Amino acid sequence: MVGLVACGDTGPLSSGDAVDAATYEAVIDRFMPPPRSSGSTQVVYVAGVGGATLSLDDQVKIIDSFEAEYDVRFVDDFDAAVDPDLDGAPPRDDGVLIGVGKITDAPPHTVRVEVYVAADEIDAQLVTVVHQAGVWVIDAVEPVEPEVLVGDE
Repeated sequence: MVGLVACGDTGPLSSGDAVDAATYEAVIDRFMPPPRSSGSTQVVYVAGVGGATLSLDDQVKIIDSFEAEYDVRFVDDFDAAVDPDLDGAPPRDDGVLIGVGKITDAPPHTVRVEVYVAADEIDAQLVTVVHQAGVWVIDAVEPVEPEVLVGDE
């Protein structure tokens, strides 16, 4: 998969440009499923992977940024998001589970993202983000093997 290439200043960040909720929002947005045309919101579970955690304030900012089209629900573990009693152990409420690792504080700002749709349908990517013109943008997306959201098949 080819990511968007951003051009511009990618020098050292000022204190106002530190990795924050906006950085995670840019990454999560890249992996959101298409919005439903029915007018109902799509459930999207978000879990920190590899020890990554977001503050409650950052979680609220991310939830608010997507609330028009998505019902974003942060979960602490895999089991809270999937229904092991259904064939393929899909996410509950006809949703999708996005696992997001910790974004590195120093450039290059990389993060592992895994998107879980079912036990046999997991996509994993290594994402690089850059801060450009005051916003975070995806610089590169590289497919990798799923490691975290593999669950018990």
